[in-house]
Amino acid sequence: KIKSLQLSKLKHWLVTLKDDRVILKKYQEYYLLPHYEICIDDSLGFNIAVFNWQLPSDHPLYTRHRRSIRHISVSSLIEELECLSLCNGLPSHINTKDTLNHVIPKSFDHLTDDTSLPYNSTEYVRSVKCEVLSQSPTCNTCNCAEQYAMKVSNNNSRKMNTPAKPNALVSKTSSARLKLTLQGQRMKCQQLEDELRKMRNDLAANSVLIDKEISDDFVSVLDQ
Repeated sequence: KIKSLQLSKLKHWLVTLKDDRVILKKYQEYYLLPHYEICIDDSLGFNIAVFNWQLPSDHPLYTRHRRSIRHISVSSLIEELECLSLCNGLPSHINTKDTLNHVIPKSFDHLTDDTSLPYNSTEYVRSVKCEVLSQSPTCNTCNCAEQYAMKVSNNNSRKMNTPAKPNALVSKTSSARLKLTLQGQRMKCQQLEDELRKMRNDLAANSVLIDKEISDDFVSVLDQ
């Protein structure tokens, strides 16, 4: 079945024919990994990788053609593949348990590249379910992952600006929130001290002196 595929007319693609599969690779200048790699097994099922990143199993290129060359020719598959854009991924500062760094090594030119670096590469931050090939600059999965990361970051920022509860565990509470709590408690203590000082001043200003005999009479009444 593999030998029946029309592969001789493919331009700019390296074709490797094995007993149980055929591997098609297309390289891009400067990059050491193939830009596209299509592996077709002996049952005519196919698998696609882009700079060694595997397309997810629910990618439209798979679902639309039942992931089989029986439902699309190799040339048509390549045409659809090359019409899609490489996903830009997420901003580089986003790093969560649901993201991965996609590092693509490049050839090193000692005349033009920065020789202070030990290697040359292009790097993307992607959702673990990144579609890698999309009709838009960023795939829907990475877009959703970025929005979620921003939401979490905003919630954390608001939380960091909120004082911790007085009975919060010190070991599990950020120093910034503990500092806010301490500042709040100091303000409350200062307010109480100011109120107490005012009460003392009011009492001193409005108090009436009484002689000892009347004072003793009040004390005896209160003791009854």
